[in-house]
Amino acid sequence: MKYIKYNWLLLAVLSFSLSSCFDLEEEVFDRVDSSIYYQNEKSVQGAVASIYDTGARSYMEYFWYLQEFSADQVAWRSWNGGLWGYDEAEKFVLSTHTWTPDSKIIRSTWETSWTTIGLCNTLIADLQTLNPASLKMTEEKMKSYIGEVRTLRA
Repeated sequence: MKYIKYNWLLLAVLSFSLSSCFDLEEEVFDRVDSSIYYQNEKSVQGAVASIYDTGARSYMEYFWYLQEFSADQVAWRSWNGGLWGYDEAEKFVLSTHTWTPDSKIIRSTWETSWTTIGLCNTLIADLQTLNPASLKMTEEKMKSYIGEVRTLRA
């Protein structure tokens, strides 16, 4: 009796494991395909503007901190160890030249710079595959956008 019960159990497990889905086509819900997103020139301008936004956060803030604080042109001091001007020593380590690779500003500068470069590469690849006429744009305008993104990447 035990033998028959185990055989049926084994047969049930095998039948469930062999009847799986063989259609492995991916249906993506968390990102927009470039063929769907780019509908006109405004969508291309929006994609280029997002690169400016990401780059502005890294270039304008973090690179300024690295240039000015570490060159002693601007000193960031805390008031007698009090709360005024104290930001958990994020800028203070740059002024005193005691930073490490774990310093938040150095790590954030590195990460946002490479994020911007990656976004530029993705956008350039997308724009090069598009047909400007289908977006009601000229070839020169598309080359202008690609050149602009290459400049941001550099």
